Amino acid sequence: MRLLAVPLLFSSVAVLLLPHVAAFAQFPRIKAKLAIKKPLLQPDAHSGRQFRHRRDLTDNCVSTSGTKFSLLTGIKIPLVGINICLCSRDIDVWLATDENGKKLVANLGIVLARAALVNFAHGSAVPVHQPPVTNLIQAKLSCNINESVCGIPGREDTQEYECVDTSVALESCGGCMIPHPFYEPHRVTSTAVDCGRLPGVLSASCHNSQCIISRCKKGLQLSSNNTECVPVSKTERILMDGILPLFALNHKRQDIVANVIPNSDLVSQIRDIVTVIVSLETAAESVPPRDNSTATINIPELVQSTIDAVTNLAKSNTVAAVSSNIQTLLEVLASFKTSLGTCGCVGELGLDDILGELSAATELVEKLLTWLDANSIAIPKSPYGAFPEGTTISIPNASDIPINLGLSSILDFFRDSEVALPPTSVDGDATDFSVAERVTSLTKAVLGLKSTASSHFSSSASAFSHGGTPSAGSDVVGSGLNHTLADPIVQATIDLVASSDMLKALSNINTLINTNSGLVNALGALPNPSPSITELLEILDTVGVLALDLRNKLYATKAPLINMLPGLGPDIADLVGNLTSVQGPAIESLQSRLSALAKLILSLQSHTSSLKTLMPSIPSTPSPGLPGGPNLLRGVVREVGALLGAQGVVELLSGLEAVVRASVMLERTLRGCRCVEVLALQGVLKGLEELKARALELEGFVSAEQHKELGVAIKAVSVAQGSVLRNAEVLVKALAL
Repeated sequence: MRLLAVPLLFSSVAVLLLPHVAAFAQFPRIKAKLAIKKPLLQPDAHSGRQFRHRRDLTDNCVSTSGTKFSLLTGIKIPLVGINICLCSRDIDVWLATDENGKKLVANLGIVLARAALVNFAHGSAVPVHQPPVTNLIQAKLSCNINESVCGIPGREDTQEYECVDTSVALESCGGCMIPHPFYEPHRVTSTAVDCGRLPGVLSASCHNSQCIISRCKKGLQLSSNNTECVPVSKTERILMDGILPLFALNHKRQDIVANVIPNSDLVSQIRDIVTVIVSLETAAESVPPRDNSTATINIPELVQSTIDAVTNLAKSNTVAAVSSNIQTLLEVLASFKTSLGTCGCVGELGLDDILGELSAATELVEKLLTWLDANSIAIPKSPYGAFPEGTTISIPNASDIPINLGLSSILDFFRDSEVALPPTSVDGDATDFSVAERVTSLTKAVLGLKSTASSHFSSSASAFSHGGTPSAGSDVVGSGLNHTLADPIVQATIDLVASSDMLKALSNINTLINTNSGLVNALGALPNPSPSITELLEILDTVGVLALDLRNKLYATKAPLINMLPGLGPDIADLVGNLTSVQGPAIESLQSRLSALAKLILSLQSHTSSLKTLMPSIPSTPSPGLPGGPNLLRGVVREVGALLGAQGVVELLSGLEAVVRASVMLERTLRGCRCVEVLALQGVLKGLEELKARALELEGFVSAEQHKELGVAIKAVSVAQGSVLRNAEVLVKALAL
């Protein structure tokens, strides 16, 4: 019976297992599930959170806040922005290489610094509990000094916050769009702006807590200060998109000039003004010549400034330029009349006729300005017949639409209007420090613009490569962007700083502003501008602001005479060296080297200007004394000036030889004088050696290349601009020859 029980037991077990075997066949997922083997030790969620120490010292790490680090280094102000975390094995490396580590060693020494950090280290696997931020002061301490405590969109009902730099944050420009959640007495209403959600904006940025817009939607254009998108004038919209089918094919603004004509009344009034200015020139020619060295007023110079102003008006190439040049002409006439009124010489010199013509011209210009208040300078013209009935179109007088007044022929009435007057003696310069400082800032900004254009664009052909002034709608896409893009602005700046009197300075700075605005408009109209174009536009904006600031300062300056070149120093050589009428690596290299010579001699002049006019003789020296001040370099400066005006290869080579001879002669004189150390002339002596070396190197370059590309280029340049170096006369003037 006992033997039978054992088989029966096994049979019962087998019977119990049969359903499971059948289930495996029917439900294979059960079998697969049972086949998964669990690891022998599998910690659950609770055991994973258990506190335990690591005993391996290499795993111990230190984490310290900016407040604790400030205590260690002895810095009174907590460095809330610093969060230091490193492990024990890295402490020595960190102390030796990191700036904060070096500060800690400098305050405590290497031993105490290492010990202080080790004391902070621990092996806890559980993060240190951070107390919750419950008030505004705690929140501010967690942010950088330049950041504000702001709320988080969508979490307004919580105590959560974020640190935002509202001076550059696009979505919280100028303040917090979402106020912080903490209590604050006397809470001020936020002035924050979401720059990306401004009406009509496609792209924008935040700069100095102000939205700066770069692109607007169709039908809108940037405001004058780039802070909003304003509707395009009805006229421009019609000309560009609507009534004229021609522009549906080509939306280039320069094409509008073919369909805009000047107001006939405007042209008639400008003709009358030109006629009176011609009479003014005739009256001035009848004045007997006087010695310029004793004259208190220079009539020919004032008349020429008036002719320049009316010439600029007649040659205006945009609607806005017409309006601006009319205002400039009125200011020039007013300054002319003021000069006559303050000199007390009208009766003595027989200037009554000139004063009468000035009054007549002033009256006509004032009448024209009154007319502008109620009338348009330009009138749109449809090439396909009349505009639709009921359409009223008026072009704003501040528009940058191109225009041609058709008055070029009338300028022939002026005798030798294109011939510059000879230099005239002046009683004194009117350049104060504030003007010189502004001129220097503007010059450096223009040099930065030229450098950026040269570095971003190639030297391929361009519509701007011949020194012309781009109109407001120049087709920079069709002509190609290249390194000469900024050349018109560089030339306008050179003309400005070379101005000999206030009238010319005002006229030239208006030209600079118009040229800068034209390039801004042309580049701003490009679709999808590249980062290079955006960078150029930012620099152009800076140039425009500096030019406007300088113009305002010049308007406030009372003196009729001005000389901006002395305040520039060597910078004028950099400006001149950037321009050439003929493109090519050889001629551009020559221009750069010539301007470098001029820059070096200008620097030497600045160095010697503080010396006494006549340096005394020094005992025990063979020389009875040296000419001081600028006279010390007189011979070298004279030869450099002649070199700058060279008109061919032969003159260039002979001029370089003369510069070398003059440098060697002065260098020998200084060394024989034994006065270099006593008079602190080491810099002059070193500069002379460098000048000689550069002149010899340039002489070798010209000699080697004169029968190649350089020789042909020099001939072309001499024909185009009269000398090898463009604007050489400006550098000669800067050298005070």
